[in-house]
Amino acid sequence: VNAVSGTIVAAGTSPGGSDTQMQYNNGGAFGGASSVVYDDGGGHLKLTGTSQLQFSGSSHYIYQNGDDINIVNSAANGEIRYDAEVRHRWYINGSQMLQVDDSGDMIWMNAGSEKGRFDVSTGKLGIGTAAPTTKLDVVGSITAGTNSYLTLSDNEIDVSSGDLLIDVAGDISLDAAGNEIRFKYGGTEIGRFANSSSDFVISSIQDNKDIIFK
Repeated sequence: VNAVSGTIVAAGTSPGGSDTQMQYNNGGAFGGASSVVYDDGGGHLKLTGTSQLQFSGSSHYIYQNGDDINIVNSAANGEIRYDAEVRHRWYINGSQMLQVDDSGDMIWMNAGSEKGRFDVSTGKLGIGTAAPTTKLDVVGSITAGTNSYLTLSDNEIDVSSGDLLIDVAGDISLDAAGNEIRFKYGGTEIGRFANSSSDFVISSIQDNKDIIFK
C-alpha cells in the first residue's frame, strides 16, 4: 500500500529512481527523488547538487552551493552564506561580514576590509586594527555614555558641548615629563605651570597680563 495516496501497489513493484533515492508519490506510482538520498551506512539524509530545503508556507530556504551553505529569505532579498572551507566565513548579501580564522580569532569585515578583531589567545579586542595591543585597542575616535559630547582620539580629549567633570575618590596627579603644564583658552595659551630646577613656576604667557589670586 502506498502510505501517501492509499493506492494498492502490486507485489514486486520496483521502487522508482536509483538506489538510495527517497521515494515519493508520483501520480500514484513510486518516484525516486534524485536530489534526496539516504546514506544507509552513515544514517544520513542528503540533499545533492543545488537542491533546496524550503520551509512550508514561507520564503525561507537552505541550500548548498559547492562548499558553501546558504540561508535565504527570498521575500526580503536577504541571504546569509557560510563558507566553512575558507576559515569559517559568513557573508550577508554577498558581502563578507564575519570570519573565524585558524587560530580562533573572530574578525569583523565590511566589503573585504577588516574592521575589528578579537584575539582569542590574548583576550584583546581591536577596533580598526588587526593587531590589538591592549584589552581594548581602538584606532580612531570613540564616545562613551548616553548623549555624550566627549570624544577620545589619539592623545586628545574633546568635549563639544557642556563641561568636563573629573570626579575621583582620591587625589588627582598631573605628571608632565616635559616639565610644563599649559593652560589655553580658545586654543590660545594663557599660562603655565613649570618645573625649573625643582622650583614650582607659575607664569603668564600673554603680554601685559597678570596672575591674580583670589
